[in-house]
Amino acid sequence: MFKDNMQVTPQHPAYSNPELASSKFREWATSTVADGDTKKAVELIEKLTHLDEVPLRLPLHRNAVRAGRDKAKSLAETMDRYESWTENVYFT
Repeated sequence: MFKDNMQVTPQHPAYSNPELASSKFREWATSTVADGDTKKAVELIEKLTHLDEVPLRLPLHRNAVRAGRDKAKSLAETMDRYESWTENVYFT
C-alpha cells in the first residue's frame, strides 16, 4: 500500500485552511484505503518511462477510468448542446 511508507509531517500553519486543495489532498491521502495492486501500479508507471509517446493522462484504477469516462460523456453532452452557438464564430 502506498501509505505504508508515507511519513506525514505537521502541516505548516499557512497551509492549514481545510478548503485549500493541499489540505483536501492531505486529508484524502491519510484517510483513504488504497485498494488494488499498488505493486502492479508501480510497474505500469515504470513501463511508461520507456514509451516514446507518453499519454498526458493515464487512469490506473477503475475509479479513475470511470471518472474519465463520466467526464468525457459530460463534455460530449455539453458540446452537443452548444454546438450551434459556434456557427459563424471564428477567430483568425
